[in-house]
Amino acid sequence: LPASRRPLAGSALALVALALGTGALVRGRVWQDDLTLSADLTRTAPGTALSHSVHGQALLAAGRFAEAVAAFERAVELAPDHPGTHNDLAIGLWRLGLPARSAAAYRESLRLDPTRASARQGLAYACHVLEDADCLREQREALAASDPAALRELDAAIAGR
Repeated sequence: LPASRRPLAGSALALVALALGTGALVRGRVWQDDLTLSADLTRTAPGTALSHSVHGQALLAAGRFAEAVAAFERAVELAPDHPGTHNDLAIGLWRLGLPARSAAAYRESLRLDPTRASARQGLAYACHVLEDADCLREQREALAASDPAALRELDAAIAGR
């Protein structure tokens, strides 16, 4: 650069560095943990099921079950044909102590993806708690045929081991 433009180039570079540094500082405050990061994601991408599902998982991990269920319900609204969103909702409802609603969400997850062993395990355990022997038997039979290890895990959970 010619000597007459060097001060301008240096000033421009300093302004860019300041802007980038300020942006990083602001993002650093927003992204201080899973909850703040996922909450920011729902603010910046409110129309995506993934943003609400990720936020619901962070809320679930933080023990904020009612808020997690609300986030998962929003994810289901945005992606009603995604079995994972129904599975997440079922887990949140279970944590809220709502086994009948949890079972319904697990059933929807399985309707969309009959191979989802985690949903089948969750439904089977909910059926056990709800004392629905027919449902429990059906889920155990399906697990025995598709995923014997998942059946052993279920039996251990029911036995309290």
